[in-house]
Amino acid sequence: MNGKSIYRVLISLISLGMLLVGGLAVASPANSPLGGTFTSLTYVCSGTPVPAGWIVSEVRQNPSKCGANLEWGMYSPPSSASKVTACEFSPVPDIWLVESVNTSAYTTCSPYRQMGLVRITPSMTTWNVCDGFPLPIGWIYDYTAGGSSCGPYITMSARLLQSYETQAIACESTTVPPNWVITAVAIGTCAPYRNETIRKVQTYDSQIAVCESSPQLPGWVISSVGSSSSCGPYRGEVISKIQSYQNMLQVCANTNLPPGWIVTGSAVNTNVCGPYLVYTIVKS
Repeated sequence: MNGKSIYRVLISLISLGMLLVGGLAVASPANSPLGGTFTSLTYVCSGTPVPAGWIVSEVRQNPSKCGANLEWGMYSPPSSASKVTACEFSPVPDIWLVESVNTSAYTTCSPYRQMGLVRITPSMTTWNVCDGFPLPIGWIYDYTAGGSSCGPYITMSARLLQSYETQAIACESTTVPPNWVITAVAIGTCAPYRNETIRKVQTYDSQIAVCESSPQLPGWVISSVGSSSSCGPYRGEVISKIQSYQNMLQVCANTNLPPGWIVTGSAVNTNVCGPYLVYTIVKS
């Protein structure tokens, strides 16, 4: 073997050694963003807080480090990744949607299920997703899509509310966006959930008839409670906006007491607040 041949062999061995050592520091392709990009994982014991924007993509045993607890492999997906996998318990950053759930016992997340996440792009306004996982603010479930891609979860159609919309139909499993209220509940396209009519609160609103299942808004109080033909199994409510000049109000006892106000009295008036007491509240 001449000098050049020996040199080539040495270079090959050094390169192989570097690959083997490097392989210990990076995730396997199964843990990487789809498309084959290798991504380094940070390994911590289960229960460790997951940083904002990170996901847990691997679960394994490491008794010498974590004892009886499992070890998690987590990372921040690179901006180039359009799809990634994460374990079922992982936080889902608000730029991702859960589009599938893998029920196989042989994934990097076993014994947990593995989620398939898709990154939200500026042009994406609707997508089929798995119910039971948080949607980004401004997204709603609008009907049941069906299908088997979500394993034990229901496959739902989700969409982004547009800035010009003031009313929409959403499924009852939706988290109502901030500054929106529920004005009607009925059976519709969201089975096994009910459909909700949701309405955006406008600056000129002072009173709105809503359903008892509607979120309570800051700066608003419940001024009456009664039966409603529009709210399905729920009672109806009238909510009133607190005006700057008001120092005393009568509200229903199921109102979230506004900051800076105190209860000074109570009374029974079923014609006003149904099963709830009527509170007199004053600005302290």
